[in-house]
Amino acid sequence: MPDSPLIIELRAIKDRVDEAAQFLKSKIEGKIRSKGTQLQIDGAKTKDVKLLIHKFLRQQGLGNYRAHSQAGILEILPPEEHIVHEVRPETTPPSAYQTVPYYFPQSTILKSEKKLKKRSRQE
Repeated sequence: MPDSPLIIELRAIKDRVDEAAQFLKSKIEGKIRSKGTQLQIDGAKTKDVKLLIHKFLRQQGLGNYRAHSQAGILEILPPEEHIVHEVRPETTPPSAYQTVPYYFPQSTILKSEKKLKKRSRQE
């Protein structure tokens, strides 16, 4: 049994703090106190509470939220935002005979054509 109470920070789901408290009260025998967006639980193991928090989040349709625990504090974190970069091909990929010419000995390799400026002769 831990000496200090386990603190659960529910700032990310502040509109569902009461629901989380009721859910945990039905599953845990320890004393649960609510203070703002925090729940304090006496006599509970962090691992067990974290498992119950994950279960609560899935039941509420918040499966993307995460539970992060460290040093007696269990924090609910919102889903990470992933930035999707649009891939725009600027050029066409090289053909097979350009990349592996030893598989295509009969074909000729096309080289990129560089335009050269003509120099004018000054006399």
